[in-house]
Amino acid sequence: MNRTCAAFLIVILLASCTPPSVSNPIKPPTPLTTTPVLPTSTIIPAPTATARPMATLIAAEKLYAGPGNRGYETLSQLPAGSPVYPIAVFVDFIKVETDDYGSRQQGYLRKDALQNLPSGLPELSIQQIPWISENLDNSFLGDGGFVEKGQIKVVDINGTGTSIDGGGIPLDSAFRLRMQLALSPTTAEYANMQLIGQPYSKVGPWWQGMIRLDVGVNSHNQVQFCFFDGTSENCKNDMQLNVQADQTFTLEFSDPQGTVMEIIDENGKIVTSVEFSKLPGVTLPDGLFPQKKLWLGAWVNPHTNLEINSFTFEKAPDGKWNQTAGAPTLRELAKQKNIALGSELMIWAAREYPYWKILNETDEIVAVSEFGWQGNWYERGKYNFELFDKIVNYAVEKEWTVYGSHLVWGVDRASMPAWLAKSHFTRQEYEDILKEHVQTIAKRYAGRVKIWSIANEAIQRSYGPGGDFWNDVIGPDYIEMSFRWAREVDPHAILIFNGDRNDSPRSADARSYIEKTYAVVKNLKARGVPIDAVGMQMHFFSPWDVPVLPKKDEVIKTMRRFGELGVKIYVTEFSVNLHPLPGNQEEKYKLQADIYRDMLSACLESGVCVAFEYWGLADQWSWEISSLNISNSDPSMFDRNYQPKPAYFAIRDVLTAGFQNTVPATPSP
Repeated sequence: MNRTCAAFLIVILLASCTPPSVSNPIKPPTPLTTTPVLPTSTIIPAPTATARPMATLIAAEKLYAGPGNRGYETLSQLPAGSPVYPIAVFVDFIKVETDDYGSRQQGYLRKDALQNLPSGLPELSIQQIPWISENLDNSFLGDGGFVEKGQIKVVDINGTGTSIDGGGIPLDSAFRLRMQLALSPTTAEYANMQLIGQPYSKVGPWWQGMIRLDVGVNSHNQVQFCFFDGTSENCKNDMQLNVQADQTFTLEFSDPQGTVMEIIDENGKIVTSVEFSKLPGVTLPDGLFPQKKLWLGAWVNPHTNLEINSFTFEKAPDGKWNQTAGAPTLRELAKQKNIALGSELMIWAAREYPYWKILNETDEIVAVSEFGWQGNWYERGKYNFELFDKIVNYAVEKEWTVYGSHLVWGVDRASMPAWLAKSHFTRQEYEDILKEHVQTIAKRYAGRVKIWSIANEAIQRSYGPGGDFWNDVIGPDYIEMSFRWAREVDPHAILIFNGDRNDSPRSADARSYIEKTYAVVKNLKARGVPIDAVGMQMHFFSPWDVPVLPKKDEVIKTMRRFGELGVKIYVTEFSVNLHPLPGNQEEKYKLQADIYRDMLSACLESGVCVAFEYWGLADQWSWEISSLNISNSDPSMFDRNYQPKPAYFAIRDVLTAGFQNTVPATPSP
């Protein structure tokens, strides 16, 4: 190649590297007029997807949100033969992924329910699985504590500060508490939530033997710890953390005795770790919870309010398959029989963890008996609604049916509000006062209180002067008036004419009460008075009752007789007092169980009975102990340690038998 050609080529190459300018843009290439010849290349095969390990369900199984068949949500029901893709193992459960019509879901299945399970699956650690969550907000109810929409509030109610302590929660594994704390008003200095490992002694100084950790919030909005070991009334160690109380923080305990606690901030960072046996100045060799129980409490300074937000309690699962889990509760069994079980909601007792568990497992209806109003009806048209609003709102939030016991109760003057008991109004003025009372209350709770007891025990108390206040000052017409007034402001509530010893003709008094109740209800129904149900208080062997066993057939006959008048039957207050019964405890328990069995059976078989409410959930909370001072009445299904008695199993036997009630459990008025 000569030099002239080489120079020409260099010029061409340099020109091709020069960036385009606005004045000399690059023109688009000229389209090809012939098909270009492409170079030949080697075809590389697509990579082959690695097959996922697969197993098959032997039978239909539930897919759980965590490794356990108790305490976890059921995600779906998988049919037999379903293919699943195992991921890892945790004790008796396999974490799997399902592929249902292209929709993938992860959950946990029982290991023994799978066939062709691949070997060598990795094992999950306790930190790699979801923990079991329990709702413990009931621990803060009453005495200035209440819960609304998941927000716990503890308020000073009398200017001296407020203290709350709940029932013992059993611990059997690692657990954690998550929360936010907030003080009000802005001038408040201190309040705390308390983790109690051993309650204070009832003998000696209040602090003696008490083991407690106060998780406080101070005026700087910082979390502050105060440790008590039962040897002094003062903190044995005081620790302030660089953690804002109104941000979510977590206290995680490594074991049920609480030997080690980690404090974790909202970002998941461990702020500090406390080993209680080595905590300076504190003697806690067995941890914060030596009994493997947790009592929750709270304290607010005078004129101070505390909010506990985002409060959760989670415990690590053991991963074992529970053979008894999944058995229906009494509440669920009763629903299948078209009957509603219920009892009194004692808001202070509900702080007890076992009481709370039983209440949730048994009751569809809760009776709010605080509507007695003696201490809360200050004067005409003036009430203190605070307590009742809290109780009713909480029950509604928990999806219970609320029974107001009682809207009108004509007890003697001594049991009426003082201003009314000492009054000397005209008959018309008393009528106006009662109407105002009935309609104020019924209207306020319309839609929340679904059932009202109207003119409670009017038949039993009207035989002589002084037994029924409203009968004395107005006359028997007050019964009709009260029903009509209530229906005017709440057309959807179920209105009950409640009475005692009206279940069967087992005594002269009972026969008289049945006949009089029947005549009154028949007359009022014929004139369009909105009576929806007759309530039967069944307080067997009470001090004012004869010691005669009720006969099932007679109870059925009595219920059906009232049913012919167009009303349903509610067993509103059931109890069996053991005090006057002969025999040893085993014999008394058996007789009690027989009565429970027969009376629930009568309710179901009558065809008109829709509810069965026992009065007292466990023996120590019985009204016969607190009000009548019968210390050994023991009238309930559960004993003083919340253990089921033979009466409980009698109720379960009836509800699992083949008989089906044809009457809906919640009849419309």
